[in-house]
Amino acid sequence: MAFREYHKLRILILDDFDGFRSTVARMLEDFGVAKVDGASNAEDAQTLCEQWRYDAILSDYNLGNGATGLQLLESLRFHRRLDSRQIFVLVSAENSKEIVLAASDVEPDAYLSKPITAKTLQQRLDRILVMYQQLQPLLTAMDNHDTAAAISACRDHIRRRGYQSGFCQKYLANLLLEAGDLGAAEQVYRSVLQVRPLEWARLGMAKIRHLQGDLDMAKRWFQDLITVNPLNLKAYDGLADVLASNNDGRQVQATLQSAVSISPLALLRQERLADTAVRNQDFAVAVKALRRVIRLAEHSVYKTPQQNLNYARSALSLNEQLPSPEALKDAVSKLKFLEAPGLEQSIALQSKLLQAQLMLRSQDVVRGEQMFHEACAQVQQTPLCALPFEVAFETIKAQRCFGKQQEAEELLQALCEQHKNDQEKLEQLDLLLDEPKSTKNKSLIARFNSDGIRHYQRHAFTQAAEAFAHAQALFPSHVGVRLNLLQVLLAQCEADDVEPGLIAQVDEALDFVSQKIHPTDGQYRRYIQLKEKRQKCALSH
Repeated sequence: MAFREYHKLRILILDDFDGFRSTVARMLEDFGVAKVDGASNAEDAQTLCEQWRYDAILSDYNLGNGATGLQLLESLRFHRRLDSRQIFVLVSAENSKEIVLAASDVEPDAYLSKPITAKTLQQRLDRILVMYQQLQPLLTAMDNHDTAAAISACRDHIRRRGYQSGFCQKYLANLLLEAGDLGAAEQVYRSVLQVRPLEWARLGMAKIRHLQGDLDMAKRWFQDLITVNPLNLKAYDGLADVLASNNDGRQVQATLQSAVSISPLALLRQERLADTAVRNQDFAVAVKALRRVIRLAEHSVYKTPQQNLNYARSALSLNEQLPSPEALKDAVSKLKFLEAPGLEQSIALQSKLLQAQLMLRSQDVVRGEQMFHEACAQVQQTPLCALPFEVAFETIKAQRCFGKQQEAEELLQALCEQHKNDQEKLEQLDLLLDEPKSTKNKSLIARFNSDGIRHYQRHAFTQAAEAFAHAQALFPSHVGVRLNLLQVLLAQCEADDVEPGLIAQVDEALDFVSQKIHPTDGQYRRYIQLKEKRQKCALSH
């Protein structure tokens, strides 16, 4: 069906090549479009979109130096400069799998490959413009944020068997899902699946199972979707959500790593991978992901100073696991990008504390200590109740790094007391504590201990060691976990031919516990027994 009202439209063409803009402008004028504007970069396009309401924007992906066409689309949506009736079409010569998948994440209204003909362009615009005409009541309700009216418009269109009934079914189900009416949403998805196994309906069913708490069934639905279509990125995201609900951090990370290997240009997914890897204490993966995040964020609306700070933190943690001078040097350079006038004081203080630690680890002791003392002097001028949590948290880590153990312990205990009713902050403080205080992490430790003990009692020492090693990776300061792992490792020494690596693990665990435990501790006797067992193990081998 042809669109008959091109003369009413105002369209923006965005391309860094003058010749392409001129060619497309002539095509649009031949269709009857009276007002056609052009821009060569995203910044100019943003300015024009503030001045005018465009019925359609035709944008190239690659706009030279600066934001891409997809980053422009993200920005326009983020700043609410596009309503539901405005069209965004990506017209690009970039046909690589990475860019096509990045486009599927951002979801422009259409994707056209260069070179394009007038016929191809008009057919695609006709299809979208006619569809939006037919969906006018729904789109108006969406722009008014009137969920009830949008649901009613969808149902009315479906009841009349309008041309866009398929779109309305999908949108109706999503609206019902967002409104929390899981039963009605499931009814829509099932009615669609009885006719055709459409991916969006199967994805919706998986989400419903997750929201209903049926994690096993939700996991199966998402895995089946990925099996059928390994490029279904929303299925990877949904599977990661389910695994996160089950506190399965390693599988969340593996799922996100699979997704970013397929589509590496998705900034927010890379950022989620980095956050997950940090929680799993896998700092090599976190550093790699955050390096990509910072590169992708350069011209993105999602750029934040926190990304640079997180990179520096991960580089420091990676260096503790494995000397990484290049990562330390790179982290210093990325923090220097934050040295700008008007920077928020909290960010500036965190940056200074991190730079001090990076310099110390890079053997630049004098400059590191100078920066550390400058930062601490600023911190001490602020009462704890007014000190941003992130600054206090980073101060503790810096104090430990510079040997100020007593000051670090006092500040840590004060923070725990201040935030004793804030589970989210307690979860972060757990990373600095010998034993977790948050409900979630206490439960997680209990689960790993239970799994490890069960395997140990069955003499499945390898599986037991894996469970305790996983718990140790998440909570490296937990003495009880170390003692459990030590007991399993010693059992392996008794049962098998002792390998040098196994003995080294035992000695490392004993050395750690010896520095943490005191004769007054409840587990001290157990530590002595395990230490004696280690000595007997050495004699027998």
